[in-house]
Amino acid sequence: MNTVNITVYADFNCPYCHALNERLESMGRAGNVRWLPVEHAPDLFSHSMSDLDGQELAREVNDVQNRAPDVQLLLPPLRPNTRAASKLYAGIIRHHPEHAASLRTAIYRTLWHDGQDISDNEVLTQILDSLGLAELNPSGSDTANECSQLLSQWHSNWENGQFARNIPAMESSIGFKILGLARPQQLMQFLDEGYTTVRDFKDAACVSVERYTVYIVSGDGDNWPQPASLRAITRYRYYTDTDELLTAAEGSSRPDMIILYKPKDDVINSIRSIKHVGGFYDIPVMLLTDDEDLMLAAYRSGVTDVTRYTVNEEILGHRMVRILRTNRNARRMFEIARIDALTGLYNRREFDITLEREWRQCLRDKSRLSLLMIDLDFFKAYNDTYGHSMGDEVLRRFARILESCASRPNDLAVRYGGEEFAMILPDVDLQGARHIAELIRKQTEIHDIKHCSSPISKHITASIGIASVEPPITDMRGLIDRADKALYRAKRQGRNRVCDKPE
Repeated sequence: MNTVNITVYADFNCPYCHALNERLESMGRAGNVRWLPVEHAPDLFSHSMSDLDGQELAREVNDVQNRAPDVQLLLPPLRPNTRAASKLYAGIIRHHPEHAASLRTAIYRTLWHDGQDISDNEVLTQILDSLGLAELNPSGSDTANECSQLLSQWHSNWENGQFARNIPAMESSIGFKILGLARPQQLMQFLDEGYTTVRDFKDAACVSVERYTVYIVSGDGDNWPQPASLRAITRYRYYTDTDELLTAAEGSSRPDMIILYKPKDDVINSIRSIKHVGGFYDIPVMLLTDDEDLMLAAYRSGVTDVTRYTVNEEILGHRMVRILRTNRNARRMFEIARIDALTGLYNRREFDITLEREWRQCLRDKSRLSLLMIDLDFFKAYNDTYGHSMGDEVLRRFARILESCASRPNDLAVRYGGEEFAMILPDVDLQGARHIAELIRKQTEIHDIKHCSSPISKHITASIGIASVEPPITDMRGLIDRADKALYRAKRQGRNRVCDKPE
């Protein structure tokens, strides 16, 4: 019986998730986890699978067959959309949870053993019949709406849960996470104790397929020369006018491109509103029009490209792909400049920019600002004993610990340099900063990363210095110095501790 609660986020069309479920079944533990369905490729449908999608599926199946030869797994002829199966499963979880594990396993095996399309409602009905659960089939608009709300909530929890959009993703009630397919022995320890001394399994996992989102502002609905070449990799959202787009886009993820096609309102004002009012200044905008004067005015207003209504659909596809790829590559380059390549955390450059911005915000709002400086204890000795490659793995694992503890959107965890890290905590007082620092220190102990060369512990530990300020404040460098000095004091007092008083 589980001593801790385990939550699993998984998709039915992922072979790694199927393998994990099969291992839980073989252990007799399939019913001891809270298995929540998510959609890592919600816009993927069997009829629109590209050659690239098929190659990706074959590569994943081959990888799982090599990593988990104990699991029966065949390459299916398709990778179906899993919304219907997930809604059915959500309904069973909600109203008949005692049957959830058996239904889940049957759905996985229908796809990964039999190669059937689990997006087909008839196939799902056959699954229920085979389990003797036909009378439990959730139906009705109220139940359907309830299931959709549950799926949306679970998907949001997964996207915002520091899982790097990997599946399967497992999290214990003590906050330890495993991304990907763990080996049976380590999986059993995780189920029993809520943590395990595993290496990072995120390579043994599906990562969300990268697709494009394009907003269409159109007075003619979806009646535009939509390129067939982009259907499998692009999700479109339609808006009747610019105001509707700007209202609906508040709080939503940013699009990769915006297209104006016979908009009802003034085109030039629309472009200016999108670029300046809506905050989409870096999003490429394409205008379709036959008016050459309007084309010229649109270019002057900052539009990325202009083409005619009668443009050849294939030509339009090539132009869109060029713009989408250029914009995505520019974003990547921007991210690379901000990200530490080893740990995936933000780097020292981003730390300096963010601290400056939050400092100014603190002065304007007369709010609190706290800073943690964090150091892994005796890390040089760890590298000398285990080697630098193992040391790099420890840094990556510690970065995931920091991400799990930086729970608010404005909290920023960075690699400051070497084995030293930092965390910026806007609008957090000293007591709140102490709580987060202790959480980091305890989570580091829970992860139990062996360190036989440490004179103070048998595992990796962390020392943390805290500084917290509130207006009137005048010196940003003083905040860093105070946190640094508090860190040095924590080290001199024996390490593996939190200190909020400088020397």
